[in-house]
Amino acid sequence: MTENIRKNIPSSPSSSFVFPMGICSEEKRTALPFTDVPVGAWYEEGVRYAWCHGLMAGTSPTLFSPRLPLSRGMAVTILHRLESCPAPKGESRFSDVKPGYYWSEAVLWAGEKGIVLGCGRGKFRPEEPITREQLVALFYRLAQVSSGKQEEIMPTEFADFSDARLISRYALPAFQWALEQKLIQGTRRRRLFPRRSATRAQMAVLLHRWQRRDDMKTI
Repeated sequence: MTENIRKNIPSSPSSSFVFPMGICSEEKRTALPFTDVPVGAWYEEGVRYAWCHGLMAGTSPTLFSPRLPLSRGMAVTILHRLESCPAPKGESRFSDVKPGYYWSEAVLWAGEKGIVLGCGRGKFRPEEPITREQLVALFYRLAQVSSGKQEEIMPTEFADFSDARLISRYALPAFQWALEQKLIQGTRRRRLFPRRSATRAQMAVLLHRWQRRDDMKTI
């Protein structure tokens, strides 16, 4: 699966985005080339997983930019890679998603599958930062598409999170599911920050947790 993903990676926004050239094994603890990913950082293993599997590239040969906000277009592109880059079948439903951009096919595919719904008025806004609640909603919808059924949601007590009231109504089921699946945990101070921009580090960690979730289902 790793080689399949790597062979089908769409053009990235910059030629300086780099992926590992050979097969990369987590078991061998492949050394990361990124000087801004410290050993022992909470996102180190997530970055290693995402980079080794061709899901995320560096922003330069030696930088990952973990604190950089993730754009909506890049988030969908990464999920497209996670699904081995299936080809879309129709035309874009969003007026601001034109052919020829690195995220064009990914957004088209995600729109066809109902993974993305847009921002209203026929817009997707691919260059805007994606919020944490938007990102959680994407993973929730992807889970439904991947399984072919509605994901079961256990009632989740949000009282422990001081900012739960800020979660948009559309994202409540997604947060309930993500907390139950342990894809997200909140901060040490029990906050979810649903409307804060998601970072590249957070995306890498979510991908790693998603993989472990899938592995548990196959045991």
